[in-house]
Amino acid sequence: MTYLRPFVAHGMAVATREQSEENVPHMLAYLSDPELDPKVRQARLLKQLEDDPSLAAAVS
Repeated sequence: MTYLRPFVAHGMAVATREQSEENVPHMLAYLSDPELDPKVRQARLLKQLEDDPSLAAAVS
């Protein structure tokens, strides 16, 4: 039997150079979003819970 190394491909797509270049601003905006940092996102969500007692009651 021949051993095959694991191979996993997630979300493969084919795009033209023009399509790729068109998406660069969107990708940069996404990557520069500070909420990609879990600590920043958690701080914002905790602040929302402190500021809104009804929201805090709904999730507790």
